[in-house]
Amino acid sequence: MSSKKQKVDQTNPQIPQHECFDDNDDDAYMSDEDSNIVFGITTVINLDSTNDIQVTQQIKNFLLVKAENNANHDVLLSFKNALQNESVGLLINERYVNIPPQITLPLFQSLKSEITVAISKKKPFDFKSIILISKFYRKEDSNGKVIEEILTNSEEEVFAPFTIASFDYCVKTEADTGLDGNWEEGDSVLIPYRKVSLINSSKLTNIIDSIKELLE
Repeated sequence: MSSKKQKVDQTNPQIPQHECFDDNDDDAYMSDEDSNIVFGITTVINLDSTNDIQVTQQIKNFLLVKAENNANHDVLLSFKNALQNESVGLLINERYVNIPPQITLPLFQSLKSEITVAISKKKPFDFKSIILISKFYRKEDSNGKVIEEILTNSEEEVFAPFTIASFDYCVKTEADTGLDGNWEEGDSVLIPYRKVSLINSSKLTNIIDSIKELLE
C-alpha cells in the first residue's frame, strides 16, 4: 500500500545535541550524525480554516470530537469558532524524558522569531489563536477523588492565564500507565490525561516572559 506525503505549513526550531570531550583525548570525536540529534522540538502547524490539506482537516476533526465529548457548551463553542472560522495554529512542545525544561526558553524564543519573520514575508502564520495539547497526570485516591495534577512539561503551567478556553480528556485506555500490580486500599494512582487549551496568540511574548521567570 502506498501513501502520498502531504506538506503542512509549520515552523520548527530545534536544539541539536552537543557532546563534551576531554581536550587531552586524541580519540575524542563527534560524528555529523551525533550532532544532528535533538533534545526537543517546539513547532506550530497551520490549522487555518481555509487550509484544505487532509491531515490538518483530520486534526481539526479530532479536536472537535474531543471537545464535543468532553467540553461544556461555552468551551465547545469557542473551539468550534476557532477551528471553523479563524486562523489557528497547533502548538507542539515536546522533549525527551528527563531533559530539563530550561531548553524550552530558547525554543520558544526561536519560534516567536520565526513566526515574526514568516508574517513579514506574508506567510500564513498570523494566527488569532493557538491550540496546545498538554500531557498531565491526575493523581486520584482509591475512591476516585482528585489529589493532584502533574504536568509532564512543567513550563506549560504558564499558559493558563492566557487561555481562552480549555478542556481535559482521559487517555487511560490509550496509554501504558505503569500501574499494574497489587494496590493496597488507600493507595493513589496516576491517570494520564490531556488538556487542550485555546490560547490568544498575541500573548506569546507574555508566555515566553513567564517561562523565563519560571526558570530563573
